Amino acid sequence: MLVAGSFLEMIQSIPRLTAEQEKDLARLAKNGDMDARNQLILANLDFVVKVARKYMNGSLSLDELIAEGNIGLIHAVEKYDFKRENRFQSFAVWWIRMAMIDAMVHSRSIVRSPGHIVKWVRNWKSASLELQRKFNRKPSFSDVAQAIDLPPDMEMVIWRALKPDLVYPMEGDDEENNDLLNPETIFQSEKARSPEMLLIEKSERERVHKLLERLGPIRAAILKLRYGLGGNTPLAPKAVALKLNLPVSRVKKLEAMALRSLLGVIK
Repeated sequence: MLVAGSFLEMIQSIPRLTAEQEKDLARLAKNGDMDARNQLILANLDFVVKVARKYMNGSLSLDELIAEGNIGLIHAVEKYDFKRENRFQSFAVWWIRMAMIDAMVHSRSIVRSPGHIVKWVRNWKSASLELQRKFNRKPSFSDVAQAIDLPPDMEMVIWRALKPDLVYPMEGDDEENNDLLNPETIFQSEKARSPEMLLIEKSERERVHKLLERLGPIRAAILKLRYGLGGNTPLAPKAVALKLNLPVSRVKKLEAMALRSLLGVIK
């Protein structure tokens, strides 16, 4: 399945952000401004396509790589600290690559094109709202999955698309905003997560941990500190260098080597 030309034309027509605009949007997004968050995501969709093209010889199609990369991009927006980092793309590239690599390592037969994911997200939101009205409570992960006959192979994909938490629709949602990039309501409390969701999150952490184990302690530590893995706060290269008592140039070199090493997992 090929990426639609209209999609590529659309993202290529989106104006590039200046460093100042980027930081302004990131600051607003951190304060809960969904429009700013979406602008930051949309302005970097073409970057996801650029990264995806480098992985086209793997087990996933370009459509699938872009879909996975978009999930990584969304996570990067959530993690980005505009006070510590320079440009957003230099931070986001690792999250985008990791999402693609992880998907290639654990690839399944199902097609996960952007439109396919959005379709399931819309079905999820509609079913979630209906169940919430019917039972007067927030439905669990398994409640909604069963209601929409979600295939087992799609459970992880949908959960990852909606991280950090599931999206629960509210009455009066605007249909124009009913898409993957604009979740209106996010429940961040542990109590709002079903047991099934917590198990999936645990599985995700274990998969990332196994990938990092292949790198050795120093390289793994650098990636954990740089990108906020394992509950760490994302740090700039200089801060990582100070923490590990290494030259900044060495940290950058080891970071690049670690990312290249992860590619070996899929070869």
